[in-house]
Amino acid sequence: MHRSKSGSNRALPVALELLEADHEKVKALFQRYERDKKGDQTAKRALAEQICGELKVHAQVEEDLFYPWLRENLDDMELVEEA
Repeated sequence: MHRSKSGSNRALPVALELLEADHEKVKALFQRYERDKKGDQTAKRALAEQICGELKVHAQVEEDLFYPWLRENLDDMELVEEA
């Protein structure tokens, strides 16, 4: 199922570290948003915008680093394309 090309494995650890950090950051932001259900609407909007910005960065890391690595190293392209 896996085929590895030399040199392409370096991008994966970087991508995984970035994606994991993004997950934790966004999770914490969502928790903050939920805790402050009745809070100031301006502050909540700013927090929601921050969450959206973080999700955009996350998607970009996936597109630029993670999915290209998968395309180079996995035989099952159907799963990659679906993701």
